[in-house]
Amino acid sequence: MSQDINNIHDKFGREIFSDRTRVIAFMEQFLPTELLSAIDLDSLQITQESYMTENLKEYFSDLVFLVGLKDSSEQAELALLFEHKMKPEKYVLIQVGNYMFSHWSSCISKKTPLRPIIPIIYYQGSQKWVVPTIAEIFGDYPKSIQAYQPSMPHILLPLNEIPEDKIMQIRDAMMIVAILAQKIKSNPTVLAEDIAKILNLFPVHSGAWNFLEIISVYILRVSEVTENQLADVIQQIPNPIKDNVMSTYDMLIQKGEIKGKLEGKLEGQIETNIKIVLNCLENELDISLISNISGLTEDEVKQIIADHK
Repeated sequence: MSQDINNIHDKFGREIFSDRTRVIAFMEQFLPTELLSAIDLDSLQITQESYMTENLKEYFSDLVFLVGLKDSSEQAELALLFEHKMKPEKYVLIQVGNYMFSHWSSCISKKTPLRPIIPIIYYQGSQKWVVPTIAEIFGDYPKSIQAYQPSMPHILLPLNEIPEDKIMQIRDAMMIVAILAQKIKSNPTVLAEDIAKILNLFPVHSGAWNFLEIISVYILRVSEVTENQLADVIQQIPNPIKDNVMSTYDMLIQKGEIKGKLEGKLEGQIETNIKIVLNCLENELDISLISNISGLTEDEVKQIIADHK
């Protein structure tokens, strides 16, 4: 898989998990039950903290979520990794460990409290992947040596193995659409049906048209549908979603820029959203009105304001 496609998957992943409401809906569905019983998802915050080295940035989307414990004022920090190489990574636990110890070392240097970190590996590849332990990486050494290697507990979420009915139970329609879009395959016999099903799930009365546009561009880029296939699919989609998808498609076709367009589309849209929100804020508009003007959810508006105080 080319680096161009990897970047598209990575940028789309970052966009999906940039909204607090969507993140909570995802976490409550896929985190282990014993973990959910200990943490307070309602306290979840998306942070801008970064402890990534240049090498780690190849593997991580650098998404960190802070979440409090139900029976304590302490906070556990969740590190979410998107692996978009579409193949298993032998040394992923060493990379995760590098992140964790880099973070803790930084906290010690700054004399700030240390928080537990729970690695969540979100795997979008098609191959079966059993993540090797660090001891197994040194499998040629005697077990008496392997026993001294660190354990690295983690949560592996292989997207390809998550049943569709499990995804459909997510209590956020836009997150359902986004996750299904990531599962889309290149099988031409089912491709059109998959795209129609995904876009039909998007809430018709939603004001988040920016997010629909991003999903549409992502599907157009990674699915490699033909123009005739796409035209047939679009006709099956209800309005006003059909109009939005069609205008997106027409715009990209006219510019001849479907391929490679997602990176600029995502980055440009994010910058535009930020400008709109901050301009509205300067004019002392309230959150709900800014949400209506920008097409963002109120949580997305609040997140932009928090990030640009």
